[in-house]
Amino acid sequence: MGRKQITPTGYKPIITKLWFRVSFCGQKWTVRLFSAKAFEKYIGSDCVGICQYEHRKNKRQFRTISFQGPRVCRDTIAHELTHAMLSYRDFSKSSPNSIEERVCEATGKHYKRLYKLTEMIYRRFRKAAYDRR
Repeated sequence: MGRKQITPTGYKPIITKLWFRVSFCGQKWTVRLFSAKAFEKYIGSDCVGICQYEHRKNKRQFRTISFQGPRVCRDTIAHELTHAMLSYRDFSKSSPNSIEERVCEATGKHYKRLYKLTEMIYRRFRKAAYDRR
């Protein structure tokens, strides 16, 4: 049996351990925490977090950050939030030096919110883990 992929065009709501919405860089993102088994089934087992997005004009935009429950840590949360932060910047025609400068600029502008959001998400995940005992 093949692995089911959650894609922006074929998005179907699935049951997760925990989900909520956050606002980051002026956009709403859905954050989901999966059990290890559900994460492997829907996302894959080669990672512990994934940032998925599809930006479209005049249509529903798909923005989701998903994590694998037992293995999530602050570093992974911050890593995926950084993908979210950089998702609106077009790097397709940029030189390496230009990309580096734009990443540093975005990080400098949003580092406080990135840190606070990382901590908030981590605490909610930890609380959900303890509440289920």
